[in-house]
Amino acid sequence: MRRWLATSVVALAACLAMGANVASATPASGISAVNIGDTTFWGTTRILTQVITFQPGATSGWHGHGGVTQVMIISGTGTFYSPDCTSQQQPTGSFFIEQPGENHLLRNETTEPLVVVARYILPLGAPPRIDRPAPAGCAVA
Repeated sequence: MRRWLATSVVALAACLAMGANVASATPASGISAVNIGDTTFWGTTRILTQVITFQPGATSGWHGHGGVTQVMIISGTGTFYSPDCTSQQQPTGSFFIEQPGENHLLRNETTEPLVVVARYILPLGAPPRIDRPAPAGCAVA
C-alpha cells in the first residue's frame, strides 16, 4: 500500500510539473433553486423536489446526480446537452429522466426565464448533484 501511495504521489507531482491539464468542474450560474419537498422513504431512499429557475443565459454547468432525476419544464425552453455534446430543445411541458451518474448540462439560451421542477430519487446519503468537467472536445459550459 505504501509503495502504491508513493508511486501515485510521484506520478501526480510529475504531471503537475509538466503542466498537465487537470479537468475541472463547470459551475452553475444564473440559477436559483427552492426545495418544495424532501422526505425519506423506507429508511433507504430520499426524494428531494426542487423548483429551479434559470435566468436568460443561465447554465446548470456539467453535472450528474447520485440517483434517478425526473425533470419537467414548467415554463420557458431549455437546451439539454448530452455527454456527446449534442443538444435537444426542451419546451414547456417537456419531461425527461436523467440516469444516475449521467453527465449533462441544461441551459437557458432564450430571453425568458426557464422554470423546471426536478425530483431526485436518491439512495440515502447520495448527493443530488455531482459537479463534473465538460466532456472532452465540448466547448459548451
